Parts: sequence; structure tokens; C-alpha cells
Amino acid sequence: MANAEAGWYDDGSGKKRWWDGQSWTENFREPQATGEGMTGMINRIQATMVFERLTSA
Repeated sequence: MANAEAGWYDDGSGKKRWWDGQSWTENFREPQATGEGMTGMINRIQATMVFERLTSA
């Protein structure tokens, strides 16, 4: 997890949470519209994959 860059990542609940490069912070951002159809599905899959990568270490 320490290799992940700082940034906003989906925390699994649909909200974005700030990862400071070392650990999760208490800063949250409300979800943005993901879109519909195939684009929305791809965005959700990508967000899930990032979350799983960050939490599996």
C-alpha cells in the first residue's frame, strides 16, 4: 500500500477517501456521477480494483 500515490480513491462505500501516500485520512468526498451504460460500469470496476489493491497490502 505504501507504493500507491496520494490521491482520492473509492473506499468501497461509493465515497472517495484521501490516501496521503502512507495511510487513509479522515477526509471524504461525496461520489460524483459515474455515468450510465458501459462507461459507468467501467468506472465502477476501475474504482473497485484500486480500492482492493490499496486494502490488500
